[in-house]
Amino acid sequence: MAHEIKTGRYCARITVEADTPLKIGCGNIDLTIDSPVIKDVNNLPFIPGTSLAGVLRHSLPGKIDDDHLNELFGYTKENKDEGKGSCIIFSHAHLVLSKNRVAEGLLSNINSDEQAFIKRMQNLPVRDHCRINHRGAADTKGHAKFDEEIVYKGSRFVFELEIIKDNPGPVLIDELIQTLNTPDFRIGGGTRRGFGRLRIVEICERDYDLTSEVDLMAYLDKSASLNQLPGDFKKREVNVNTNSPDITLSLKPKDFWVF
Repeated sequence: MAHEIKTGRYCARITVEADTPLKIGCGNIDLTIDSPVIKDVNNLPFIPGTSLAGVLRHSLPGKIDDDHLNELFGYTKENKDEGKGSCIIFSHAHLVLSKNRVAEGLLSNINSDEQAFIKRMQNLPVRDHCRINHRGAADTKGHAKFDEEIVYKGSRFVFELEIIKDNPGPVLIDELIQTLNTPDFRIGGGTRRGFGRLRIVEICERDYDLTSEVDLMAYLDKSASLNQLPGDFKKREVNVNTNSPDITLSLKPKDFWVF
């Protein structure tokens, strides 16, 4: 069975800023912290590409029809006899240092300004919490006291997004960017406590037609390094979406309230 060859590639470098503190846990318990954030080889926080893909995939139903969603992110039938691979690729989102250098790979040639910034980001705030049981009291039997590490609000990260597509063909990038830039889009833990909101700072993009020799050579010459932005990438205008759903909840006590 012949497979359809897609000859289009859409690539974008996206810079995002933490509009609130972030808590993307590594899933392990540290020696001194119950819930540390995930960190790279430089002991700096980063956002895994799988986290970006998963949260966007979960946020898009209703904005993109199921056929386009399956085409973009792939799918598998229940019997696993039928399925399709993803056409969208996310890199990890790495931290932007004080001089706009991206902290990818093992860092070297660190100047004094970057050294102070890196030291600060390697010693993140730790917040104490107390687990509450169904009675509204400290869950002493379930190890009530715990703490978690968080990433500072204002931290910036850069990642690359690539979509394998027909050429010409829609890439649904408008819907992806709009979803990523909405105030109710959240990533990581603590989202019900206000954590995990991202804001798009900058998008640089390029559409490649691999049937064109010029575009093909430009695509092959494109560096995978987030510190090397291809010269033919163009900035995309980003409209800041400040529309956030307002919810009003009226409560009437049935008995005493104790805080």
